[in-house]
Amino acid sequence: MIEEISGKGMTIKDTIEYVNTKHETDYTYSGGWRILRKVKNVPYGKPYIQNEKRPDNAEDILKKSLLFSYL
Repeated sequence: MIEEISGKGMTIKDTIEYVNTKHETDYTYSGGWRILRKVKNVPYGKPYIQNEKRPDNAEDILKKSLLFSYL
């Protein structure tokens, strides 16, 4: 179950809704939180998705542009 929700930027509320609809369960927020945090040891994270348009070498591009601005 953790692999299904990993890396999707889902909040606890979104995760509980997903699990309830997919597995036909009826978890409450506190029950879902307890399972995710205490039993499955899912770490806290920021619930946002990374920018898909960002290039893989963004830091290198920034360093080069800063270097050339001083020359």
